Amino acid sequence: MALQKKQESSAEINRAQELDPLSPVINVEKGTTFLYAEGRADLALEQLQKARALDPNFPQLHWALGLLHLWKGEVAGATAEFQTAVTLSPGITMYKGGLGHAYARAGQTSEARRLLRELSDLSTRRYVSGIDFASIYTGLGERDLAFASLEKAYQQRDPRLIIWLNLHPEFDTLRSDPRMKDLLRRIGLP
Repeated sequence: MALQKKQESSAEINRAQELDPLSPVINVEKGTTFLYAEGRADLALEQLQKARALDPNFPQLHWALGLLHLWKGEVAGATAEFQTAVTLSPGITMYKGGLGHAYARAGQTSEARRLLRELSDLSTRRYVSGIDFASIYTGLGERDLAFASLEKAYQQRDPRLIIWLNLHPEFDTLRSDPRMKDLLRRIGLP
């Protein structure tokens, strides 16, 4: 999907689901494929509900539902789903980045900044991706700090850049900026 090969993406996730129809992660990824490859929020939600039936406590499911809500402009729903993902798996920083983004978009800037401080403190003890910081900064409308964080992720060769930059709704507001086009070019993405 990151390479804009939408038909191939759909074919691969369908094959994966044929091989392992009860896998929560494959069912979640199929939902995100409906969203990103086909732009079908209705099918994405339907698929994510199937994934919920397999494992309602799968943190990645709630993160994907949060992304779906962001894509649809439903900030309250995104916040609730990201909060659930963080509760189920508090050590996963990308969930905190999503939650911080949603807090910022909902006008809860003190909560977003609290998560920035938490991630910053955590980064003194272990790796925290610049993408997680950038997610929050974009929600706060702080483009320069978002790009500085994405540049740091690029310098650290964070593999999530390849997947996220062209797909995830947190970065929609950055896509028209020449700095994003330059970053995508350096990574080798369309």
